[in-house]
Amino acid sequence: MPTRCVGCGAVFPDMEGPTHAYMQSSPACFAAFTRLLAAEYSSAALRSVHRLTVDTWAVQHPGSVEDRRAIQSVGLHLARLMLQLERPRSPMQTNAVMLDFSRRKGTLRRLAPPETFRVTVADIVDCAGSSSENGGAKLVHGSGWIVLLRAA
Repeated sequence: MPTRCVGCGAVFPDMEGPTHAYMQSSPACFAAFTRLLAAEYSSAALRSVHRLTVDTWAVQHPGSVEDRRAIQSVGLHLARLMLQLERPRSPMQTNAVMLDFSRRKGTLRRLAPPETFRVTVADIVDCAGSSSENGGAKLVHGSGWIVLLRAA
């Protein structure tokens, strides 16, 4: 029987399995995410989209409104998305900015996620590892969080 992921809203077959410690998702959605990561780790051609994939999945699975780790995670991943998409810089420069920003993570507040996401990991996992995969970038542009970022 299909179930809807509590984080991103994607529909997956029901299954048992692990989930992230504080980013709320269904076990099937987490399994799809880890499958996508495995494909990215095994392909040099996909390294350029890896951070986009991780950051987007994280903001699409914001976790509990009361969990400080979840609130800080969304804020930091959203900031990295902004750096990668709105103000591109080298990976070393992005990491330096993120290290500085993370020193202020205690000041981050919860952001209300959009009601729906146009594109989720469910839409791209089946092409994981294929030459046509541009998973992270496709996932990011459909995430709805960029709209939130520009409105802030």
